[in-house]
Amino acid sequence: MSLLQTWAVGAVIIIASSFFSEVVLYFHDYIYTRLGINRNTILLLLWTVPIFVSFYVSYTVKKYNVLLGISYVPIVIISSSLFHFINGYIGGKIDFVGFAGLKALFPILLLASSIACGIGTFLGIILKKG
Repeated sequence: MSLLQTWAVGAVIIIASSFFSEVVLYFHDYIYTRLGINRNTILLLLWTVPIFVSFYVSYTVKKYNVLLGISYVPIVIISSSLFHFINGYIGGKIDFVGFAGLKALFPILLLASSIACGIGTFLGIILKKG
């Protein structure tokens, strides 16, 4: 795959994980208990998706691997904020609703996505050379 295709596939995966992290909140814990899984585990796995995507991109591309791995930070912030805003707008039970909620959510998403994409990019570069 080309550099742009690899990055675009990663962006689609991150947007999908942001969407599903909001969808997971709609189902009651009883459903997850019946399935034998924990909802918080699913949310944790969805939040680790940027680590794996930035790792994959920085590991597979030949140049611009740091830039491409870190470039997922705005994608995570924008997609998570957008789906969270839509979830609050349609009546979902969330803590931070509306534009005031976006102002409260932005620094949390910025820190979490920067750490996640930074870890994935760092691991991809280190394991690529090692």
